[in-house]
Formats: sequence, structure tokens, C-alpha cells
Amino acid sequence: MTAGRSDPPGGAAGEVPDHGDDEFRATVFDESFVRAASLQEHSAAQRLEPGTFPVRPRVTEPSAPARAGGLLPRNGLAVAAVLVTAVLIAVFLGNSGLRPAARPGPDIVPAGSLLPLAPHGAVPSVATADPYADTAADDFGTELVLPEARSVGDWDRDQVIDALVLARRYVTASSLTPDVLVGGAVAPVRALLTPFQQHRLDRALRSGPGPVRASTFLVRFEPGTVELTDDGTRVEGAFAVEQTQGRLSISARHRFAYALVPTGDPLAAPSLFLLQREVVLSFGEEELRTGQVALESATTTAGPLDCADPADATALRPLLAGQRVAATADGPTGGAGPPAADGDEPPRTGAAPSGDAPREEDGPLRARAGDGDTRASTTGDGEPVARGGLDPLELPATGSPLCGTLAGS
Repeated sequence: MTAGRSDPPGGAAGEVPDHGDDEFRATVFDESFVRAASLQEHSAAQRLEPGTFPVRPRVTEPSAPARAGGLLPRNGLAVAAVLVTAVLIAVFLGNSGLRPAARPGPDIVPAGSLLPLAPHGAVPSVATADPYADTAADDFGTELVLPEARSVGDWDRDQVIDALVLARRYVTASSLTPDVLVGGAVAPVRALLTPFQQHRLDRALRSGPGPVRASTFLVRFEPGTVELTDDGTRVEGAFAVEQTQGRLSISARHRFAYALVPTGDPLAAPSLFLLQREVVLSFGEEELRTGQVALESATTTAGPLDCADPADATALRPLLAGQRVAATADGPTGGAGPPAADGDEPPRTGAAPSGDAPREEDGPLRARAGDGDTRASTTGDGEPVARGGLDPLELPATGSPLCGTLAGS
């Protein structure tokens, strides 16, 4: 023992030096800390038992066992979701592959033909009060009628209904809408076409020859030249539905009648312009989804027209009451001739010309589809004339000199 000190250097027995408190101050011996220890010390009574050791390894409590039918681990759920998604995609692609390969609609270039019908003499006028009374269009209606829809081929009834509604919308916009017929509007028709055919329409409306005529897409009179009377338009016809090359195809075949007067002269005597038109539209899933149509072809027979008009004109130039076709080389050229004299006035459109009563089935358009011979002949001076029964579906390519004759003129 050192002189002057009563306690040993390390302090009194059983005491902990002051600096020892600092060493364990950051350690918290809570219940979780004790349970986390890997070794457990036996109690004094347990150490007295034979064959025991001071300490023993702690047996960790197993986690609660997964119940039968319980949730899978997160990794298992993720794997299961991926597998289910892969199976669904495989089933969808397999079912889609059962259909024949469909021709893409946006790249369809429509085929078109226009057969003008010229009057024999001056264009007859019709009654101002009721332009369609006692004419071939007297029984025509004012609206397009759709057939009863049913599934066709790979296309169910709902898809057929959607296609028929779009087809009626297109025929209405292109052949019955006044703004399109005489107002120069194009948007109602253009909005229904696929983007590819929208560009084709834009090109057709520019002057000069092009791959597709404007008359293929729509019925359009020269803006600023004629107006429709207050009696509106008349139409009759039908729609037919079939599946062609994996696409839903709709054929719309109609006859139209338009009562026309010169622009700015509402008191002028009206005349009828008659038109027979068949358009074939096709639809794929893309067209049905976007609400557009793919125009396959358009066949038009119309009159009274002057066959001397350029075939690639951007609009029709109808002959009105009292007008004639352009004069021959022996007379003045250009424009319509003067009105016929009272004694020479031909009968109204739809009536039989004197000395030559047309067959009842001929109707106002003598050049009707499916009536027989599709050839054309010429007169002695080379003037092309159409034989009765021209089928516009079999007309030659653009530039043909064929010209039909309007019955009853």
C-alpha cells in the first residue's frame, strides 16, 4: 500500500472506475437487445444440474409458418404476373393470326370512271313548284336507307353496323350535302377518308391531270355556276355487305336527282341532273377504330353533260334548262347553245322522246349497268356514240371518248 492512500490504485473493491460509465453509456440493454444475443447464460440452479454448461446457444424463434393457401412471397407474385401476361399475349396473337392477312387501307388508290350523258337537243325544264313531279325521280326518297346488319365472315354484327353507318355518312357527304355539291366545300368528305386518300383528294382538286379524278371522290358541280332549288335532292338505292380479302367491303349503289337553277337567277326554270353512282368502300379494324373509310372504286354515270368538257375537270359542269351541247365544227364553238324554240322544245326528262319510246326498264339513264353490250361505235364523221346498255363498270381507262345519251332528251 502506498503511503498517504487508503484505497488501492484501481479504487475500492467492487467499484467501477469513473471512466467505465462513459464506456457503456451509448449501449442500451433493452429487451430486444437481450433477445438478439446468440448465447444465453444458465441460471444458478440450472448450472447445478449435471451435464450442463454455463451457457447455451439461444434457439431463435421461428417466424410464423405460412398458412396453407396463404399469400406467396412478393417475388413469387411478380413471376406469376409475368407468366399470366405472357400467356394472355400469346392467346391474343394466336387468335389474331386466324384471320387472313388484311390489305392495309391507308395505301389503297381508288379506281374511278365517269360516263357523261349528253342530251339530244336542248335540256328540258321541269315544274318550278315541284321539280320532281312526273319525272323519273318522282318515287325517289330523301334519305339513305341501311339494310339489316348481321355478321359477315370474320366480322361480327357490331362491326358491320359501324361500317354501314360510316358508308352512309360518306355517301351522304359526297353526294347529298349541298355545301359539297354547289358550295365548293371539301372538308365533310375529306375528313372521312384515310390520310393517304386525303392527299389523293387534294391532288385531284388541283388543275391538271392526276392519278385520280375528283369525281371519283365526290359529286361536285362547278362552284358559282348552279344552285339547288329549295326542293333538295332525291335518292334511291341500296347497300350490300361482304368480306373481301379479309376486309369488310360495302358496295353502295344509288341513283340521285338534283333540281338545279343558274346561280343568281332564282326565277329561272329548273332542270334535273340525274346521276347513277356506285362506290365500293372497304374497312379494316383501323378504319373502324378511327371512323374513316377506304374508297376502293367509284363508278359514275351522269347527265346532262357536254361530252366536250375535259375529262380531268375538278368539277362537273351541268347543262341547264334550254342549253345544248357545244356546237360542232361547222358552227360556233364553246359553251352551251341557245334555248330551243317553243315548237322544238323536247319532252321533259324521263318522258319518251317523240317517235322513240324507251323501254320501261331503261329509266332516265339509258346507259345503265348490266344492260348488255359495253362497246361503243362512231358515226360516219367519227363522232363517238354509245350503244344502249353501256356498263360503266367495264368502261375503258381514263381518256376514253365514250359518251352516253340521256333518255328523254
